Amino acid sequence: MAMDQGTSATTQAAAQDNKPFTARTLDLHLWGSSGIAQYFMWKEFALANFVFIQVFGLKPAIVGMIFMAPRLLDAFFDPLMGHLSDISNTRWGRRRPFMFVTSIVGAGLLLALYWVQPDWPDWAHLAYLGTVLTLYYYIWGTYEMNRRAMGYELSDDYSVRSKIQAIGTWWFTLPSLIGSSAYFFIVKLSEGSAWEPSLLGYTFFSIPLPDVGTKVDAVRYVAMICAGIILVFGLGPTLLIKERKWVVTRQGKHAGLFRCLLEAIKNRPFVMVLLLRLAETLGASLYTAVGIFINIHYVCGGDEKRQQAVMQIGGAVLGFLVASIVWPLAAPVTKLIGKRWGLILGYGASLLSACLLPLIVRPDWEWVLLAHTLVFLIPFSMQKVFLESVMPDICDYDELKSGERREGLYTSVTTFINQLEISLCSLIAGCMMQRAGFDSKAVSQGVAPSTEVLHRLMWYGMTPLIFFSLVAFVITWFMPLTPKVMAEIHAELEKRRAAARANQKEATDSQ
Repeated sequence: MAMDQGTSATTQAAAQDNKPFTARTLDLHLWGSSGIAQYFMWKEFALANFVFIQVFGLKPAIVGMIFMAPRLLDAFFDPLMGHLSDISNTRWGRRRPFMFVTSIVGAGLLLALYWVQPDWPDWAHLAYLGTVLTLYYYIWGTYEMNRRAMGYELSDDYSVRSKIQAIGTWWFTLPSLIGSSAYFFIVKLSEGSAWEPSLLGYTFFSIPLPDVGTKVDAVRYVAMICAGIILVFGLGPTLLIKERKWVVTRQGKHAGLFRCLLEAIKNRPFVMVLLLRLAETLGASLYTAVGIFINIHYVCGGDEKRQQAVMQIGGAVLGFLVASIVWPLAAPVTKLIGKRWGLILGYGASLLSACLLPLIVRPDWEWVLLAHTLVFLIPFSMQKVFLESVMPDICDYDELKSGERREGLYTSVTTFINQLEISLCSLIAGCMMQRAGFDSKAVSQGVAPSTEVLHRLMWYGMTPLIFFSLVAFVITWFMPLTPKVMAEIHAELEKRRAAARANQKEATDSQ
């Protein structure tokens, strides 16, 4: 009997040893909370395009050029930083030192971003904003690359990886409950009135606000608050999280940057994800860039408060509630249908949503649009979770061929492509707005654009959204990493890692 108990204990220990690695629950949430810093870096950047046009009165084409130019100078910077992060071997880990520094510098650059003066000539706007945005791109991209790479390293389990990304999404949507009303808050500050977030006619609370001056002054005030949040949630989780240490199975020296990039380009699953992200971003970003103007001036009749109270704040509340539902469902759904079918269903829903927009974007239909958001939020959220959780699978596929863990490189390439697409879309959107006849100077002075201008703007935004949603849906059918393939990859990698650990132990013992 004792022998049976001993055998059973040994079997259980062996089974525990063979269980795929997953970090502590605390580390999962510390990593997730670092997304709050990333949210405010991204939110203030995403808001900048709108603020420079609506508040500062800059020409849309000029703003588009300012946002596009820095990415042309950043062609190799992101992959270089990703490669450096992958091969770093400091006492604090591979990712944490980069996240620590970029949190501090990013907060400072955010303050500098809105120090531009509205009465400067166009060349001064181009020079100042081009310089600040270039630096901000570098810092934001490096922070987000290392944060995402760390998230990919938190588990080897195929299904748990979806849960981790769902946790990250939940933490990312949490600050949107406040950040979604950032422009509304700016307006209230410039008026010196109370801030009263409301939904469905119910006011959650009322906070009297000081009159800080013009909208430009209010923008800078909000940037100071966001910079403080970036410091808290950028530095705090970075200092507390325990970063994973990898057993390297590659023989010899690390591959150089250009060889790594060449191997990444030959990675078929990665290329499929890049094409998928390209189609998704081109469609969504072009519509989003002009959609906020459509929602304010066409759907809400120029009433910024209506647009913020219903569509921005309401959408943020729904997003948070849906993220809370998706979090516990992510791993079970992944086990049930796999990530490939999850992507197919998610992007199918995106295509249907895009096709419905021309029918429901109507004056005073903001509640219909909010209902549209509610219907499609769960498939949208699951789609994003599956897309992100595919990336560590791709890194496993790469390790099988290269013997190295290169989450930083793969993340940096996707980050660079994504930011390049967003910048390109900002340039195209600025040209679309000018071609549609949108007069930003007149709008900043309270003159509403005509219905004809808004109709042209709608179709300029909706046509690429529908087209690229269709392209993304088609691409999902060719995703190659099925659950069966990943199980085979994990089994082989565990054999190699066990052999590498044995070799390391033998080398240590011999010394």
